Amino acid sequence: MLNRDDWIELELEKQKNRLKFINCLLKKNTFADFPPRRIYFEPTNHCNLKCDHCAAHNGSGTRDLGFLDISLFKKVMNEISHLNRQTEINFYQHGESTLHEKLVDMIKIASIDYDFFTKLNTNGVTLTREYSRNLIDSNIDSLVFTIDSITPESYKAIKGRDLFHKVITNLLDYLEEWGDHPRKINNFFAVDIFLVEEERNKDDIRIIKELFEKLPIGHVQTYELFNYMGAVQEANGKYDERFKIPKKNWPTCNVPWDVLGIRWNGDVVSCIYDYDSRYVIGNIKDNSILDIWNSDRMQGFRQAQLIHNFSCVESKGKLCSNCTIMWQKDYQSPTSFNEEVKRMKRYLNSAIDRVSERYLRTDELLKKHSYLKENRIVWYKNLLKTIEPIRQKFNQKGIKSIKDSAKISEVISS
Repeated sequence: MLNRDDWIELELEKQKNRLKFINCLLKKNTFADFPPRRIYFEPTNHCNLKCDHCAAHNGSGTRDLGFLDISLFKKVMNEISHLNRQTEINFYQHGESTLHEKLVDMIKIASIDYDFFTKLNTNGVTLTREYSRNLIDSNIDSLVFTIDSITPESYKAIKGRDLFHKVITNLLDYLEEWGDHPRKINNFFAVDIFLVEEERNKDDIRIIKELFEKLPIGHVQTYELFNYMGAVQEANGKYDERFKIPKKNWPTCNVPWDVLGIRWNGDVVSCIYDYDSRYVIGNIKDNSILDIWNSDRMQGFRQAQLIHNFSCVESKGKLCSNCTIMWQKDYQSPTSFNEEVKRMKRYLNSAIDRVSERYLRTDELLKKHSYLKENRIVWYKNLLKTIEPIRQKFNQKGIKSIKDSAKISEVISS
């Protein structure tokens, strides 16, 4: 967003819509009289890594690969221009978005031309210094690096490629460019680090947090691994109790009332986690995105969640009946109005703090930027020294790829 003070207005509008969201779900309505909180565009489903926790690229995905036509993106942005204080625009789903040659142009359209809040997740492999400067120029509001590990060995085991040092270098380059950029006060954040927690990186997470807190990084956050409808083997064992509970008593997933996903070919999916587009509810080439949001197929999908009968949405394979995400508390539909209002209060307080303290936070990050500029080599040597014991364990066990899961678990537990 052009003026970061507008973040409070955005959060207020989102929470007003959340009251409608709560009311809609408590009444078990399938028609959503509010827009999606976030729209996820998939610039591409091509990727330059092969993460074992990514169902789209671990051998489970069967979709054709391609790139979103920027004219389709512009069409949707024009249709939803009036929602720029209610809906966030996310530039990622099941690929590495920076592989799209027009990604920065699309971000500029959303963030500058239409003044939306914009967010990008990246694995950081392609982020040269020039690309980093272009991203900062695009006025992107939130940039997230997904690193997932802190040693070259665990990185290769999880990500499938030996690019650890390249990605860390790109991250440090980005942080330097951010601090040197003349628009740093407006663009007060630097970057966040996200990690999907799994057996292979449990030890890494603590080290990542300790090392990276010295750098101009906003947050280091971990997320629970889920099974992508059964495609991620390690997560299939989570929430075993679900198989003992009658489906009529299962929680209701809130995703189809909350967010919407647009694939590179224009298909719109009812669930952004439907990595193989097993249930498509429309295409932006044929209909407006807001018509699709409450289309018959979308309402049919919502009804399937409410009655916990997924047979009508699983003709192309397992979807909801084998998914663990509905068992995570944050993805469960509200059952108490008062409890949901408490959660809204936390969101609003957080938004107010982000805006009211943003200049102070910028100063803190810029001090850390100065530390990075002066101590980059020392920091990197400290990183290598810190991770050496873990590296030795990996090497002693002969771990070379994601296929060595048993060996990796043995190292983590030793």
